[in-house]
Amino acid sequence: MPDASHARNAKARATEEFNLGNLTSAEKDQIDRKANEFLGDA
Repeated sequence: MPDASHARNAKARATEEFNLGNLTSAEKDQIDRKANEFLGDA
């Protein structure tokens, strides 16, 4: 991810797509984990 804005957006889109049924919980968790690493969130 190039910057924090992209990381935050990735998390938001992952949640949106998960809620629409387009992502599994494992896929959403992977995106959230990568974004959190970038943002420094544990």
